[in-house]
Amino acid sequence: MITTNESSVPISPTGLLTTLRNLGNSGTASAAEMRRIASGQAHLLREALAGAIHKLPARISVLIPSIVVVQVARLPAEGITYWANHRWHIHLREEDPAHVKTFTVLWHLKRIVDHPLRKKRSELGEPEWDALASHFANVAMEADHIEQDQTAGNPAASHGACASRGGGL
Repeated sequence: MITTNESSVPISPTGLLTTLRNLGNSGTASAAEMRRIASGQAHLLREALAGAIHKLPARISVLIPSIVVVQVARLPAEGITYWANHRWHIHLREEDPAHVKTFTVLWHLKRIVDHPLRKKRSELGEPEWDALASHFANVAMEADHIEQDQTAGNPAASHGACASRGGGL
């Protein structure tokens, strides 16, 4: 097993996607526990990325070879995800700013991570799964925002439109 520099959570020999899924494999976790797990998954992803989170759209296929990210002109949504040819595909609207693309990849990645768990947790509806994906994306982006805010001298800056994607869980 491979471990990250700062984490005691080993990365599975079958890959980062498996490791992220194994962290959240409980079919009985409470909503609060699911948010805590999502935070842990986001931190593990940050460690595996070992760099600025805004590079994730270009690097996700290196970290998780079963995911392909494609930018599409005039996509009617920020992003879509589907399974085809033994890979997950995330399509991003190419006109969106970099921070929106990053949030969108993170949001869809969390939905991919949770895909098997959704069968075990049928009591949760789309709003709850969307809120978990938003929480995961916001936590993963948090360190970059703190760093940018300190550099810009603006500690009150927020995630902007990205944070509004989901409600609370």
